[in-house]
Amino acid sequence: MSVIAICSLKGGTGKSTIALNLGSVLSEERRKVLVLDADPNGSIANWQEIRKQDKPEIRIEPKPVIHIDKRIEVESRKFDIVIIDTPPYASERVRTAINAADRLIVPIVPGIMDLWRIERLLKMYRRVKSFKLGLDARLPVSYTHLRAHETSLHLVCRLLLEK
Repeated sequence: MSVIAICSLKGGTGKSTIALNLGSVLSEERRKVLVLDADPNGSIANWQEIRKQDKPEIRIEPKPVIHIDKRIEVESRKFDIVIIDTPPYASERVRTAINAADRLIVPIVPGIMDLWRIERLLKMYRRVKSFKLGLDARLPVSYTHLRAHETSLHLVCRLLLEK
């Protein structure tokens, strides 16, 4: 089983949207997907309540999950992939999600405030990476309307990950 954590310590970066879309695509590829909503806002759990279609088949917990590691342990034999949507602030849920993950996706919006927030998350990532060498991280940019002075954000984020 593979575990993908979608993390950002800032709201509005597209975490929930990425988690849902990634789950849908993987489900269409005949993977058994569980999406865990670890954000108390419950966006994904709320989406599940109003969803009218059965396909692609994605199992979503009916309410935000607190004990991520225990839920993954219980569900590990039933699913190929678990996707965790995390809250937009540093918390035990984010740390647990990173610890449980094989892959970390950190969506960012090009801007200086996002860069300030990402440094703290990358410190958490590096701490886990020090004992979990296989942990992979990616930083997709959520919006493409980059202004000239923001295009260096890609390079800065890549450099931050390499530290």
